[in-house]
Amino acid sequence: MINFRFHVVSLVAVLSSLSIGVLLGVSSEIDDATVNRLEQAQKNLAERNETLRERVEELDRQTEQFRSFAQSSRDFLVRETLQESRVIILSFESTDADLLEQIESVFVRAGATIDGSLRLSDRLDLATDARRRQAALALESSSNDAAALTTQLVERMVQALSGAEVGFLSRLIEAGLGDQREIGGVETQPPANLAVPETLMVILGPARDGRTEIEQGFIVPLSGALSAAGVVTAVGESGSSDLELVAPVRQGAHSSLITVDSVDTPMGQSALILGLQAALNGRFGHYGFGEGASTVLPEAAPGT
Repeated sequence: MINFRFHVVSLVAVLSSLSIGVLLGVSSEIDDATVNRLEQAQKNLAERNETLRERVEELDRQTEQFRSFAQSSRDFLVRETLQESRVIILSFESTDADLLEQIESVFVRAGATIDGSLRLSDRLDLATDARRRQAALALESSSNDAAALTTQLVERMVQALSGAEVGFLSRLIEAGLGDQREIGGVETQPPANLAVPETLMVILGPARDGRTEIEQGFIVPLSGALSAAGVVTAVGESGSSDLELVAPVRQGAHSSLITVDSVDTPMGQSALILGLQAALNGRFGHYGFGEGASTVLPEAAPGT
């Protein structure tokens, strides 16, 4: 894969050649010394262009080697780290499908039991009357106020995901505001039986396209409320810059949840699994490379 830097250098070389050709074509008064200097400059630029091309190819090879090493290290680090743990993965319809498959696969490698992968609708931003009516139907509420409905949704989701209420997740799905993903080789639980005490909760945000109503209005309070209810909760987001979800969670006052940026990479996925393992032992933190991260990976437990 040749990156943008190489294309810029190539373009400069082409333009320089064209310029020299134009100068030679339109002027018969350029002396031999000037022509020689121009030809030498073109030769030097071509040599530099070739050197940069080789350097880019070498960097691409090193990047691929690093990626391969990171994936192998992840598989080694997370193996059997969450045995006997139960997990629910909460995502959204615009959450990247490849990312979800990777996360589900990593939890299987970690030995965890995935009770379910619940995918919520992006319509939970409640931006229209129709969406508010859908939410009110699931909540069995007569309200049409977006803020009030969001507050009720958060409260009921916490009750459902902490195992205190049975049936609400099914009603949410019946109202068209969510569905349950099938995971190859994994027998998941029906929505009514999803959450039991001590189940780990993993929340992955929607696609990055300005869905701040969901991220800041729904996911941030939901993650904080789950944590306050004693549910070990992890919030993950792809990338390490412009963190639309993880950044406001990190700025909150909740000390008993974990956040992970770069969760779309092997390093971030390692941090997610090891962070949950540490959280089960009472050690919480913010992991990754972005603003607000405390460390890339959780620190090893004393004595290990």
